[in-house]
Amino acid sequence: MAKRDFIDLRVKGLIKEVSVSVANTQTVGSSAADVELQGGFIIGYHPASNQDQHIDNMVLNADGSVTITLAAAATATNYFTVIVIR
Repeated sequence: MAKRDFIDLRVKGLIKEVSVSVANTQTVGSSAADVELQGGFIIGYHPASNQDQHIDNMVLNADGSVTITLAAAATATNYFTVIVIR
């Protein structure tokens, strides 16, 4: 997919970025439920800041929330941006 195509999808509202954080000492973090994302697909992610653990699992839940599970407990809060296509 060319960069222009990605931008076109974002403008048309088909792609949404979701913020997810995993708190210090925790292994799991979730975003708020979002009905617009129900039935969508995760197409990517990137750390927004401080990724000190590997991601073990990432899932788009039935309620439109995104859950990230880390391989070990976070030593500081980890922030991610997850890219979802609707």
